[in-house]
Amino acid sequence: MFIKKSWRINQNGRKSISYQIVESYRKRGKKYATHKVLATITSLPGPLIEKIGILLKSPTAKVIPEIKDFFKNSFVFGPIVFLYFFMKKIKIIEGLKIIPVKSRILLLGMILNRILEPRSKLGSVSWVKKTSFPVLFGIDKNKLVVNQVYKAMDILYKKMDSVLDSFFQNNKGETVLLLYDITSVFFEGAGPEGLARYGYSRDGRADNPQVLICLCLNEEKLPIYFDILEGNMQDKKTVIPLIEKLREKFSLTQSIFVGDRGMVTVENLKFLEKEGLDYIVALTHNQARKLIMEKDVQPELFDKEIPLTIYTEEKKKYVLCGSRYRKEHDRLLLSHLLEKGKKALEDVARMVETGRLKEPTKVIRRAQKKLTESGCENFYDFTYKDGDFQIIEKTSFIQKAQALCGYYILQTTKVDLVDKEVETHYKQLKFVEDAFRQLKDLVEIRPIFHWKDRRVKTHIFLCILAQTVVNKIKDRLKETGWLNEETGNSFSHFLDIFYQSNLGIFEIEGVETKIITRITQEQKELLKLFNMEQRYFTNFTDAKKLV
Repeated sequence: MFIKKSWRINQNGRKSISYQIVESYRKRGKKYATHKVLATITSLPGPLIEKIGILLKSPTAKVIPEIKDFFKNSFVFGPIVFLYFFMKKIKIIEGLKIIPVKSRILLLGMILNRILEPRSKLGSVSWVKKTSFPVLFGIDKNKLVVNQVYKAMDILYKKMDSVLDSFFQNNKGETVLLLYDITSVFFEGAGPEGLARYGYSRDGRADNPQVLICLCLNEEKLPIYFDILEGNMQDKKTVIPLIEKLREKFSLTQSIFVGDRGMVTVENLKFLEKEGLDYIVALTHNQARKLIMEKDVQPELFDKEIPLTIYTEEKKKYVLCGSRYRKEHDRLLLSHLLEKGKKALEDVARMVETGRLKEPTKVIRRAQKKLTESGCENFYDFTYKDGDFQIIEKTSFIQKAQALCGYYILQTTKVDLVDKEVETHYKQLKFVEDAFRQLKDLVEIRPIFHWKDRRVKTHIFLCILAQTVVNKIKDRLKETGWLNEETGNSFSHFLDIFYQSNLGIFEIEGVETKIITRITQEQKELLKLFNMEQRYFTNFTDAKKLV
C-alpha cells in the first residue's frame, strides 16, 4: 500500500496533481504486478497527505493502528449507482413509488442483488451490507435483518399489479403486439403447497414439482402482464384468462396476439375473434402437415427465406415461412415420430403373431388407437385379413412431410399485413424466449427458497424486473455497437468496468470522509453511451443527491 502521485494537463493547459492510495497485487498467472486504487485523496490537506505517505511506507503499514483507524472500509460503488440511475431512467423507480420508502429501498436492494450477485433473501441481506447501498440510502446495516426483507415482499405482493401497470404506462402506455409465452420453474423440494405441481417441464425435470410463469411482453420488450400458475396447467388453458385480464387494463382494439403452437386451439382462436382481437399463431406440426397435404402445397418449390401466403379464407390467411436452421431439427422430430408410429403398429403385429390378439374387431380397434396416439395416422395404414396383419407406409405423405422440414405455417387474421410483416411479428416471440433464458441463467431465478405462494410470486416478479433492466441495458449496448461478436464484449465485462469504482470510508482527524476512486476512461465512454453525468461517479455528495 502506498501513495501514487500523478500529473495531468487540464483543458486550460494547467498542470494538476492527483494523489491516490493504491495497493500492489499480482493476478494469477501474470508475471508483473498491477495496482488497485483504494482511494483518491487529492482533496486532503498537503501535510495530511504527507503524514499518510509516511505511515504507508512503514513495513508494518497494513497493521499499525494509525492506518486501521484512518482507512475504515471500501465498498462496491460503481455498479450500484449505475443500475439505480438506469432503473430511474426506465421508470422502474417511478413504478415502485406506491411502496412505502423503507420497503421500497429494500426491494431495490433485492433487484440489484439479482443482477449483480444472485443469492437467497438472507444472502442478499449479507451482500447489501458489503456494498455502498446502505451508505447511499441511509440504512443502518447493523439493524438490517431478513424479516424486514420479507415484510417488504409482502407489501409488494399486494400492489404488484399496480407497480407493473405504472411501470408500463410510464414507459409507453400502449401496445401493438401481445407477445405471449410460458415457461416452467422447478423446485428442489416440495415447493409451495398451492402452486407446485408435477407437469411438463421445459427444463427436463419432470421428476420435480414446478410452477408455470406466464409472461406477456410488448414490441418494446416491456412486461405488460405476468402470472404464476399451477405446474400442471396446460398452455392452451392460459390464453383466455390472459386476454380477460388485459381487457380490464388496456384497450386492445389495435393489438395483435402473438403465440406459439401450444396456444393454438379452436376454442382460443374463436375467443380471440369474438373479442375482436387479431392474432398471429404458429400451427402445430400436425396441423401444418394436414394443411400442406389438403391444399397440395409443394414447400420445396418455394424460397425458404421469403414467406408466402399459401391459402386464404374469410378474414384469415396462412403464411408459409422457412428457416434453413430449423431443417435438421424438424427432420429429427419427424424421424422420431415415424419411428414411434411404426413401433406402435409392430407391437400390434407381434400380438397377432403370438396369438394374444385374434378377433378382427379388436385387432382393428387396437391398431387404430395406436396410430391415433402416436399421431401417425397420416403416415401409416394397415390391413388385417385371415390372421395376417400388414403395415402400410403412406410413402407420398411421408415425402411431403419430409419436404416440409424447415418450414412452419402461421395463421393470422391480419390479412392486410404483407407476408414479411406477419413473419417479423411472429419472430418477436424470441423476446419472451430470451427473457426466460435470462431469468434462469443471468438473474438466476432458481433455486427458489420460498415456500409460500405470495413469496414465490413476489420473488419471480422481482426477477422479471431485474431481467428487464438487464435486457434494456444490453439493447442499448447493442444499438451503440459496444456489445457484439466483433468486439468480444459481454454484459459481465460491462459490469466489471463499473466494479472498478469503489467508495472508500476514511476517518481523518476525527472526521469521516467518503472518497470515490478515480473514474476510468472506459467508464467515461460507457456513461456517455447512456447519457449519464459523470459527477455521480466522482463526487459522493452528488451521488447521494441522485438516490
